[in-house]
Amino acid sequence: MFAAIGANSAANYPNNTYDSTCNPSAVTYPCSSFRKRVPYLEIHGGMDGTIPYTGGNIRGQCVANIPKWMSDQVGRENFTSTQANVTTAITNSTGGISAYQYQWGTGATFGEVVHYYVPSGSHNWYDGTVANGYGFVSGSTMFAFLQKWTLFNA
Repeated sequence: MFAAIGANSAANYPNNTYDSTCNPSAVTYPCSSFRKRVPYLEIHGGMDGTIPYTGGNIRGQCVANIPKWMSDQVGRENFTSTQANVTTAITNSTGGISAYQYQWGTGATFGEVVHYYVPSGSHNWYDGTVANGYGFVSGSTMFAFLQKWTLFNA
């Protein structure tokens, strides 16, 4: 049993078959848990050529775009997609915006669903050293998120 899930450039295959009517904004994922809530962190680059942020036909399957995937995850946690959605711009070492952090939840559950969007990022583990850094580091960000949630407070 997992207390929380962390994904970096996640490949979310829905086990369907691609056809010419693929709509990455309408893909559904049959997903259920015997637990009421499973905290979820997802980090993804906007220029990911392996698992595109925009979804589409990937390896013969119609895959949802990442905003749709995150919206579905928010719904699985019984939040609305706008409920306490706090968006934070993350700056890099030169002061430019390099990523956006989206967090959902309320009260004790705030930050239970978190998404980092790196507009110029590729299929990458963000270690803070590429092109003046991204303003965060995937490993320590994921570790802090996973450490926050236990089976007793998830």
